[in-house]
Amino acid sequence: MPATNEGACENDDSHHGPCAGICTAVPESGTHAYGRVCEGVSVSAAIEVLHNAYEHRRLLFSTTRLELMKRYAGSFLGFAWAFLNPLLFLAVYIFLYLVVFKTTWPDMTNVGYTVFVLAGLVPFLSFMEVANGSVQLIRSNIHLVKNLVFPVSLIPIRMALIGLVTQLVGLAMLLILALIDGQISWNVLVLPFLVLVQFLLLVGIAFLCSGFGLLLPDFGYFLGSFLMLMLFLTPIGFKPNMVSGPIEAIIVFNPFTYMVNAFRSAFMSQDGIDLVSIAVFTAISLAIFTFGSIFFRRLRAHLVDYE
Repeated sequence: MPATNEGACENDDSHHGPCAGICTAVPESGTHAYGRVCEGVSVSAAIEVLHNAYEHRRLLFSTTRLELMKRYAGSFLGFAWAFLNPLLFLAVYIFLYLVVFKTTWPDMTNVGYTVFVLAGLVPFLSFMEVANGSVQLIRSNIHLVKNLVFPVSLIPIRMALIGLVTQLVGLAMLLILALIDGQISWNVLVLPFLVLVQFLLLVGIAFLCSGFGLLLPDFGYFLGSFLMLMLFLTPIGFKPNMVSGPIEAIIVFNPFTYMVNAFRSAFMSQDGIDLVSIAVFTAISLAIFTFGSIFFRRLRAHLVDYE
């Protein structure tokens, strides 16, 4: 039976912190580092994740910056790839719908259609980057799992921050294009809220994919194929009312549809704010963040066993 550790809730107010109750110290990840298991008046694993991220924010931001520098250090174009990746996907969509399918958009200019596509593409690509990048996250950072100083939960959060940085780059390009097309309105004020909700979604996905990637060796192959399929079943280059039958049902029940519509409503002034999509997107993101936090907290004590 683990012994009670008075220092386990250090820097945590007994009435307001995420360990507001009796805390016991238990070994974390097979090392001599101790994690916290709180009894009594405890709160959810999701709140504990946020607390730990804030408590170690300097360590989190410094390691994220180093990881970004390392990612682009070996390439000739460096950080420019953060701009080029969404632009290359954008070129594929524009070629496919405007050149191959010769789709006409009477209510949009060519720049307007570019804004339409990019508004859905940027958050989806960020999601893909975090999900795919998290599959081998624990195995590739096993040295940090064994580290007594670096909290294990920060590894997936760092991955989510990297995905968010590339998304912010894409949103900056999107903002410029929307200004050129004259579509900027007061709707854009909802964008910071959407970015916050997206970050919670990315953290939850990083927790889940890093865990499943560790438990299921073939998970990464399935995930890559699934996300590529969803890329074309999500209304990024087309409007939902352009399809019917089974595809229409898939789009309605596709959670990415609401993410895309939520971000698109912040930039496409003629359609107004899509409150339904924003509400559904927020609910889905909070649910995934909460479930991912609980899942990863239960898994982390066994991470080293899968080395």
